[in-house]
Amino acid sequence: MAGDAETAQLQQAVQKNPHDLDARMALARHALAQQDMMAVYDQTRAILEKEPGHARALSYQALVRLAMGQADAAERMLGDALKNDPDLLEGYVHLSLVHLRQGRPDAAEKDIAEATRRHPSQAARLRSLWSEMQAQARAAGEPGAAGAEDPHAELPEPGARAAAPEAGGVAGTVELEGAPPSSGAILFVTVRPAGATGGPPIAARRLPATSFPLAFAVGPGDSMMGQALPERVRIEARVDRDGDPLTRDPADPVASADDVRVGTTGVRLVLRRAR
Repeated sequence: MAGDAETAQLQQAVQKNPHDLDARMALARHALAQQDMMAVYDQTRAILEKEPGHARALSYQALVRLAMGQADAAERMLGDALKNDPDLLEGYVHLSLVHLRQGRPDAAEKDIAEATRRHPSQAARLRSLWSEMQAQARAAGEPGAAGAEDPHAELPEPGARAAAPEAGGVAGTVELEGAPPSSGAILFVTVRPAGATGGPPIAARRLPATSFPLAFAVGPGDSMMGQALPERVRIEARVDRDGDPLTRDPADPVASADDVRVGTTGVRLVLRRAR
C-alpha cells in the first residue's frame, strides 16, 4: 500500500493491536479507496479468521472475490453479510456492483433502492453513486450493466491475433507447452502491479482452457469497478483444474510477464508445468 501518512497511521494502529478488528477494518476501507486489493484481502481475511460472520469484512472480501472473477461467490458472501447486518449500507452498494457485473441491472437498481429505503439520509449520495456505476459500465463497453459479457465466454478464435486492448489495458496470446489440460479446466489471466507475485489481482479474466493458442485482452473493464490499471503490470496466465483462483496446484502450467507497460499488445505467454 502507498506509504502516505494516513496509511502509516492505520498500519501502526493494527501493528499495535492486531486483535483490534475495527482497526483492521479501517485499514481495509482505506486500502479499497487506494485500490490496493491485496491489502483489502489481507485485512478482511484476518478479521474473518477471528469473526467469520463479520458483516463489513464479508462485504469487503466479496469485492476481492469480484475482482478475481468470482461474482457468484461474492454474491453469496454479501448475502451472508446482509443477513448478519440488514442495515449495512456498504453491503447493498457492493451487492449492486456484483449484480451489475453479472449483467443484472434490474437487481442492481433494487439493491440501491433498498439501501435508500433503509438510509433515506443517504439518498442523494446513493443516486449519484448509481449514476457513476452505470457510467462506468457504459465506459467499459457493457451497455446497461458492468460485466454483462459472459465471464466464461471464449476469447477470439485459437491462433487469432489478439485484438487491441481497451484503453488502459494489455493484450496478447497464451500458448501451452505439452499436453492439453483435462476437460473443464479454467484459464486465469490475472494482472497485478509490476513486481507483485502474490495476493489478489487488480484485474482478471476467467476462460475455459479449451484449445491453444488463445488471444487475450485484459483492461479496466475486468477490474473490480473498472478502475485504471497501473502504468506497469505483471501478467500471469495459469490453467487451474479446480476453478478456484485462490488455490494453487504446483502441477498447474503457468506463465508470466513482468513490468509490462499498459497499452502493450502482442504479449506472449507460454504455459509450462513445473519441472
